[in-house]
Amino acid sequence: MGKNKILWFLWANPIFTASARLQGLAIHHQLKKIGYASGIAYIPTSFERTIPFSKSIEKTLPQLLNSGDIVILQKCKDNNNLALIQLFKRMRVTVILIDCDLPIAEDVSRLVDRIICSSDLLRAAYYKVNPQSIFIEDAPERFEERTLLPEKKKLTCVWFGDSTGHRWEDVQKLKDIFKDSRLSRWELVTISNHDEATIAWQPDYLTTISMMADVVALPVFNQDEINAAKSANRLLQSMALSIPTICSPIFSYRAVAETERGVIVCETEEDWINAFLFLENATNRKEYSEAAFQSARKHRLEERIKQWEANLQLDESFASNQIAETELKQISQLFYLELIKKNIHYFTRVPFSWNSLKSLIYYVRNKLIQTFSKKKYR
Repeated sequence: MGKNKILWFLWANPIFTASARLQGLAIHHQLKKIGYASGIAYIPTSFERTIPFSKSIEKTLPQLLNSGDIVILQKCKDNNNLALIQLFKRMRVTVILIDCDLPIAEDVSRLVDRIICSSDLLRAAYYKVNPQSIFIEDAPERFEERTLLPEKKKLTCVWFGDSTGHRWEDVQKLKDIFKDSRLSRWELVTISNHDEATIAWQPDYLTTISMMADVVALPVFNQDEINAAKSANRLLQSMALSIPTICSPIFSYRAVAETERGVIVCETEEDWINAFLFLENATNRKEYSEAAFQSARKHRLEERIKQWEANLQLDESFASNQIAETELKQISQLFYLELIKKNIHYFTRVPFSWNSLKSLIYYVRNKLIQTFSKKKYR
């Protein structure tokens, strides 16, 4: 039985945030399944790139972690985390940063031991600051080998994704493409958190896509540096659902298309139109559907986890069925006690105690001060 453990600090609620599921919860569950001591130490209710830090945490945390433990910061790359990372380093804990988006976190990346990136272009950017930067492709969340949807007059193209940044501008341009008279058989369905989405995003969105999509479209018309470094996770997930996928030529999509089948890469508007016309044919859709599924199978989590094992440098010291539940709760509660001070929701995450009551009083006091200040300056 080993003595070391892997602790995950997620930046967001994995129910609603894909990166926290793909590069956090899924990897944790798989490592635990194959016998490693892995535990979620910190899982916020929303977005928290800054992990709370205090004198209490600084004093107590060294009693709960061992030299050689691994701490994984999933997108917790804010400079406000530097003091906590420095504490981990003094404790001789290995610190791994996971990131999937530009810009890179230069100060944090210099301090951590290794960085795991979900795209090769992002890895290249981090490598300039920390040579211990590696690329591990995301594994799809769900696989479904399906038969073609029944033939119908109207065909459905699905776009799905978060609407932040310029993504909804891509949707608007895609809508313009569908105005071409040659694409009269097609209708576009969007699944997103955007107000104008056809279907509001829900945690079971993959079921919805699987049930209705004849094709998935993943346009990235603004191919700036940030978009160019995006991962291929939406593409691979679409393929894993046996859905022919049309996409833009960003680096990660092209890398998949060069080695796998079931995907069409388009550069011009005419390319997009021709791709949709090609996939109007049921035989072509069937061929691309089958090819997409078989291609995506090469990226199963069961295969991908081998890269995580190697790059986390796991050995027999981590070989344990589980971390003691009481030990994990002690670690988690250190951070949730601090979070209560700004978000009362975390009061439900810790047992009632004098410390939790003090945090609650601190929260109420600050709210009263804020309310009074607003009234005073009206």
